[in-house]
Amino acid sequence: EKMAPLARLAGCWTGVGSMRTGPGEPKAAIGTELIESRLDGTLVTVSGRFYNKLSDGSKGAVIHDAFAVIVPAPEGGYRFLSHLATGMGAEMRGDLKDGKFTWSPPLVGGRRIRYVADWSVQDRWNETGEFSADGVTWVQFLEMKLERQKSVDACAAPGAAS
Repeated sequence: EKMAPLARLAGCWTGVGSMRTGPGEPKAAIGTELIESRLDGTLVTVSGRFYNKLSDGSKGAVIHDAFAVIVPAPEGGYRFLSHLATGMGAEMRGDLKDGKFTWSPPLVGGRRIRYVADWSVQDRWNETGEFSADGVTWVQFLEMKLERQKSVDACAAPGAAS
């Protein structure tokens, strides 16, 4: 029951994004997110892979490869366990309210980071990532705009998200 709002998001999502990793313009990306309801609806997995978007619109090198498991938290909300291909990972608290799922990894170098995945519009996934040095002023460094595909095959096909 607790997982039903997230399980309804199961499917393949494709689209574009951008990420700022330092000074200069953000890097354009194209990719996929695959959401699956698992173990009789008791958990949800999210597999995301994004590629550098080349000037001709095709895929370049992988720039983000992540996997997450989301389960109900006994105290309310969700446990969000994230794993990256870089070897980094974290266990975080996630909250879902009004179609928006929010989570924040542990502090890194005194900086706070927060993510918001907005699923309030059917078949649309808009996500932002922001950081703050003081907890008051926030700067966006990540944006994704995805659409749900009719088939999960779009996440597995060789040309997915290109």
